[in-house]
Amino acid sequence: MADITSTIFNLVTSISSAASRARVNKTACFYLSLQCNEVLRRFENGELGLKTDPKLNELVATLEKCRTHLTKFTGYGWLLRLIRSEDIPDIIEQHSKALEKWTASVLQVVPDTVLDEEDRQAELFEEGVSRRQKRPVDVPIINPDDLEVGGEVGKFPFGTIHMGIYNRELVYVRKVDEHIKGIPLDLIRGSVRLSGCLVGCHTVLHVHGICQGRMIVTETTTHGPLSDFPIKNTLQKVEIARKVADAIMALHDVDVDGGKKGVVLRDIRAANVLIDKGQNGKEELEPKITGFEMCKRDTYETGEYPKIDEHYRRWWAPETTVSGTHGGSDVYSFGVLLYEISTGREPEDGDLVEMEGMRICAEYTNLMKRCLNGRHQNARPKMDEVAQELLSIENILMGADREP
Repeated sequence: MADITSTIFNLVTSISSAASRARVNKTACFYLSLQCNEVLRRFENGELGLKTDPKLNELVATLEKCRTHLTKFTGYGWLLRLIRSEDIPDIIEQHSKALEKWTASVLQVVPDTVLDEEDRQAELFEEGVSRRQKRPVDVPIINPDDLEVGGEVGKFPFGTIHMGIYNRELVYVRKVDEHIKGIPLDLIRGSVRLSGCLVGCHTVLHVHGICQGRMIVTETTTHGPLSDFPIKNTLQKVEIARKVADAIMALHDVDVDGGKKGVVLRDIRAANVLIDKGQNGKEELEPKITGFEMCKRDTYETGEYPKIDEHYRRWWAPETTVSGTHGGSDVYSFGVLLYEISTGREPEDGDLVEMEGMRICAEYTNLMKRCLNGRHQNARPKMDEVAQELLSIENILMGADREP
């Protein structure tokens, strides 16, 4: 049985980080995390007894059930899926009662003043999260004296990508070409600002700020872009695809300034999925999406963005050049990304579904085919459906790995 300290710590971390990113039912999740924190504190103080105490088995079982409910939805979208399935009230009630039973059995009672302060902090927490999630965040201005720009390591539609150093840390610097000025440059900066609606989402690459109006400074990752880091493990491929789908789903679901339209990324490809090492082991990989220079609100209006090289149009939905982009356009681009993840290659001319050739499984290829529906954009699945199907495929593959 797993060490109870690690079990509780992982649970608290999962709930706290998820609550900090969720726009709905975050209060319930946050209060549950407070209870878990209290259990952890009392355990560390020896108030719950020894780890070998058989009475702790019930608590361990409860914590593991709760963690299972969370970790099987690893990524940004787990809470939205739980809410849509209407399971979350039952889950919260079930585990809250179990934890309350254990905290009530402890001799030392938490003073009312502490509980009152926790209530106040929870309210402030909820207010702050709501404010961040619904409004674009101003991108900090970086002093050029604090930034050292190094050699070129890649390209993006509007310029070049460089390594750099900012505040003694390695960073990526996305330099917008000098010929891009005026309204197009303002649109790029506005797009980067929109990405701030997902502040705190661990699958979105953090933007440190903008330097001299055209250098976008972001964090780095351990392994760089997915396009340069081919993955051979089939289960890892599906897991990465599902986590990216979670992040895109969250972008589509963001309530910007109280509007009904979310944010469309518009530049989904393997080069914009950066791979980081996971926190739980060397084999775990965490994707982080970047490439926010073209993201916009989910409308068909595009704006006067700079012209894009034909090379990047291979990831675009057919309707993009005719009627603009929307959430369904991202779904099409994600279908191309599924091809890249499966094959380790950039898209080529021809039938991508046929060229992919069911390398992972029939369900994966069928999902890719539906995403790449070029004639009937309304027939493409929504991103939440894509994420859910990838989760199902992941569970199937995990089950196959366990079979003797």
